[in-house]
Amino acid sequence: WFDENLKFYGIDYKFTLDYGDVYRYMYVINYELNHNLSFAAVEGKETKLRRFDSNIGANFYLAKQRLNLLQIFIVLIRGVITSVRMSIHYREFKFYHLFYKNFVKIFFKKNVKTD
Repeated sequence: WFDENLKFYGIDYKFTLDYGDVYRYMYVINYELNHNLSFAAVEGKETKLRRFDSNIGANFYLAKQRLNLLQIFIVLIRGVITSVRMSIHYREFKFYHLFYKNFVKIFFKKNVKTD
């Protein structure tokens, strides 16, 4: 089934996790897929903010769904480091605010104002 809580990021990862719960093996066709990792791409600040918001939200959501403490810890550490790095690079505190907003929303079910 499709999880309506995921918008873009996390959909393929959740599929892989769900598939692994049911099947032992996954077969992949011999195909070369050229993929652009959005965090490495040169893009505007607003695009990076939207991507970061969606990505960190999906990571928190999936970690909580699985109740995996190690994954939650890794997502937290990665999120802090990425939000600080992006905040410094773009001179924009909103990256850290998005990290905090998603953390509170997912783990404490409270909304945080984004403005």
